[in-house]
Formats: sequence, C-alpha cells, structure tokens
Amino acid sequence: MKPSSSSLSKRKGFTLVELLVALAITAIIVSMLVTITATALQAYSSSRNRVTASREAKAAIDQLSRDLESLVVRSGNNFDWLWASSQTAPPGPSGNTSPNASRAVFFTAATDRYNGQLNTAQDAGGDVSTVAYQLLFRDPVADNENQQFSTFILYRQLINPDDTFSDLLGSNDLESAYRGSPFQSNLSNPGNFVCENIYEFSLSFVVEFEQNNTTVSERVLVLNSGGAGSVGDFRINGSNIITDGNTNSAFANGRIAAADISITVINNNALEVLRNGGLPDATKDTFIEKNSFHYSKTIILPQP
Repeated sequence: MKPSSSSLSKRKGFTLVELLVALAITAIIVSMLVTITATALQAYSSSRNRVTASREAKAAIDQLSRDLESLVVRSGNNFDWLWASSQTAPPGPSGNTSPNASRAVFFTAATDRYNGQLNTAQDAGGDVSTVAYQLLFRDPVADNENQQFSTFILYRQLINPDDTFSDLLGSNDLESAYRGSPFQSNLSNPGNFVCENIYEFSLSFVVEFEQNNTTVSERVLVLNSGGAGSVGDFRINGSNIITDGNTNSAFANGRIAAADISITVINNNALEVLRNGGLPDATKDTFIEKNSFHYSKTIILPQP
C-alpha cells in the first residue's frame, strides 16, 4: 500500500537555513572549547614552570644559606677566609652567556662534612670545611660541554676538613690555593650538582664600618658591570676586606654583616632558544623576563 501524498508532505528534512545555523552554533561551541583548552594548557604550563623554578631556586638558596650561616672567619691574621668573584668568561652558549655568574670559595662548618656521618667512625674530628660554588654551562650527565644537552648548572663542591687543613686553610691567597689544588678540576662532578636552569647567580655583601664617628652600611655587589658599588673580586681577610686588590677602601677595616643571594631561573623553552642562538639582542631582555623567575635572600653572617 503506497503512502498518501498528505503523509509524504509531513515528512520534511532540515532546511538549508537550519543546517547553516546548526553549523554556526557547532563552530562557536568548538571555538570556545579550543580557547578554554588552550587557556587551561597555558595556565598549566605557566604554573608548572613557576613550581619548577621555585624548586630549583629553593635548592640553591637553601644550600648556600646553610653554608653562609656557618661561615668561619678568624680575625687577627693575614689569611683569606672567603673569596668571591664574577666570572670574566661567563658560562652559556655562544652569544647568549649568563649576564651575572658569581663564584665563591669559603670556609664553613658544614654539617654534611664526612658524608654527614658526624660522631661516627668516619668523623675525623675536623670541623672546618671548604665549599666552592660556581655556575657552569655543561651537560650534567656526560659532564662535558656538549652544547646540545648543556644547561646552566650551579655546582657545590664540599672539601672535607682534613683536605681543607692540609691544602687551603691558612692561605694568604685563597683563590690561588684553590685553583692550584686538585679540587677545582673535580668541581663539575655529577655528585656536586645542586640545580639547573640557573641563568644568573650573583652575590653581594653588606659591609658595616665607621665613618665620621657613625656606623655606615654599604652594599658591595660582586659583578663585572663596573657600576657603582660593584667589584669583580671580593675577599674577607683576617685583617681587612679586600676588593679588586684594594686594601685601602673606606670599608677595608669594616665587618661583613650580611650576604645577599640573587638567582634567576629560566624555563626549558628559554633555554632551548638560547641554545639555538636565535634571539636578537633587541628582544633578549624582554624574552628572558617573560620566561624567567627571580629569587633573592639575605643571610645574616656570623661575626668573628
């Protein structure tokens, strides 16, 4: 039996206008979903980068803080107790080196001396160790300068009290003593790794001294910029403070009150761009600012 013409007329499909409206609504919904997903992914990436940077900075600052808080300085002698300098050949890929890369060697009562086995058979009784900090651009696994896998790494080298006493303690020139020792060549051993992606690492010191019967504080930045208040070489000697070889500065007979640690951590995207060298100088500062996180901390130093 054939359907009547009246029943056929009632079985209509979608009109072209209805299809176009449905497609437009679908496109809007898809576009909104894509936008929301992209925003969520961007927020997740930014949050992940911030958490990662915070973790790296915390590892570096906490370790350096513990060592500086246990700084050992003895007055009434001509020995160097701390040497800090800004690297004249800063680490990094060609054309994109770190703008600030301090290094430091000093004596401290580190609690992890003798592998942390204090009051055990491994404890030889010494209590003054040497620590060396330096920022390098290296492959942390292969321990070489392979540019493809290298990253900015902060290293910390701990030298136990026995070797400290025999090779470094009591030196009139701590820099030369450390550079001439076998320890420097082992600085970048994987076991000395602290954290990576540290694009900038700088130190500054607050010096208090008497001037016109008034106690004055001055902040000395260990940088190669040559700007006001900056030096390339800073030493705490048992008899005075020496900056760039000068023993007659206004604060030479002062005391070190505090140290400032400043660290900038970049994300992996920025590191890859710096490796590839595809960053124009005109936009470099803006790019680094958008892809980095800055951290700092002031440490009150013990007094001799």
